[in-house]
Amino acid sequence: INQIYHTPTPPAGMSWQPVDAPMTPFKDNPKATAHDPYFYTEDGRVYFYWECDYLEPIKVIEMDPDNHFLPKDNPLELLHYNRDRLGYEVAGQRNELYISGGYNEGAILTPHDGRYYLQYATCGTEYDAYADGVYVSHSPMGPFELMPTAPMSLRIGGFTTGAGHGDTFQDEYGNYWHLSTNCISQRENFERRISLYPVVFTEKGNMYALTWMGDYPFELPTRKVDFLAEDIHTGWMNLSLDKGVTASSEQPGFEAARAADNTIKTWWAARTGAPGEYLQMDLAHPCTVQAIQTNFADHNFGYGGEHQPPYRYTIEGSADGQTWTILVDKSSNTDLRPHELLVLPEPVQTRYVRITNRGQLSGQFSIFDLRIFGSGNGTAPAPTAITAIDRPEANPRRMTITWAPSPTAQGYLLRWGADPDELLTSMEVYGQTTVELGCFDAQADYWFTVDSFNEDGITRGSEVYHVGH
Repeated sequence: INQIYHTPTPPAGMSWQPVDAPMTPFKDNPKATAHDPYFYTEDGRVYFYWECDYLEPIKVIEMDPDNHFLPKDNPLELLHYNRDRLGYEVAGQRNELYISGGYNEGAILTPHDGRYYLQYATCGTEYDAYADGVYVSHSPMGPFELMPTAPMSLRIGGFTTGAGHGDTFQDEYGNYWHLSTNCISQRENFERRISLYPVVFTEKGNMYALTWMGDYPFELPTRKVDFLAEDIHTGWMNLSLDKGVTASSEQPGFEAARAADNTIKTWWAARTGAPGEYLQMDLAHPCTVQAIQTNFADHNFGYGGEHQPPYRYTIEGSADGQTWTILVDKSSNTDLRPHELLVLPEPVQTRYVRITNRGQLSGQFSIFDLRIFGSGNGTAPAPTAITAIDRPEANPRRMTITWAPSPTAQGYLLRWGADPDELLTSMEVYGQTTVELGCFDAQADYWFTVDSFNEDGITRGSEVYHVGH
């Protein structure tokens, strides 16, 4: 930005007018442009944070709201790109690309209990490892020090990945939340979605967005909640992962099976957008279905052109694949909701689920994943434990973590932290018992544990594995 606008009547009847002078964080350069601008106000003072670069540091300057928002002084440099130490600032899906890219950007400030948490996005919008780091100070102007357990928001595995370029806010009950962007980056580099995660501040003054199982259903609280003591997840597990799928039609590269592969980066697409196109899923055995999440993929929709009608559809359940009962009727839907969690009025016992298009689309009827949540009517998996961690001396930003398989596990939740009492960063892992990650602080010790989960619940890991730096 290089211009500030103002209005005397927000939000209704707004008439925005430019202030008399162009906004610039530099007194001597009225043509400067500030990328990723952020304003923070406190006690009548206004602070301006900005930058989107791997060479330029994130900066702050105090602005004068009584004098055209001109700077009161010169800008201060707050934090620099530090890929040699901080693995989560290295570009790549697993922070493996030690290249000149990997931007620090999108700074925001959150005050809490006498501290100021300066959050910033890093490593690149298009990567699974897109994260929000955090530095802490006792003043909005700094100096800021790296939070020992950074980053504060990271989501590498699961249906949605990436948890960077967010914003932290309080709800009406005083609970903190972090909005983050998840990457798709298939049709366009900046193609992404927005997710919401609870935020905690620990007794040691560290800040985390709790992204664990972040694409599973949770209940929005209607009161103040201690997110560390009370899990707000519903306990409904994923019943649709890798299940058998058939469809009315499909296109090469967009086969029906892609609607059950647990990633938002692939999708099924029918050959048409006509009524009657359908996707059918076999859950393999009778399950208790609590909710269904639709994730429509807008295949061949003309963005920016013709207005797209809302998806209209029905969802049916069947015990035998022959006799069907309507579970959800959206055949007259008027809402534009490509992603929606549909909680059933009552749990339903069913084996087959079918979604059918009931309206005409200009593109093709298409679904990233049809996600079914509930219980498989069995038992949670046996526990597992980490067996080895390799941390190369030449590059301590990276580690390879291995654990024992749990025979009935659907997946694993790897949890870690730079404090043994705060294992609050995590990764969902499917189909493997070893991962290589590059998101670590080269100068920090770490503690790890691993949980196992399946269609019937989560079994927490009880053993903690320590690795030094």
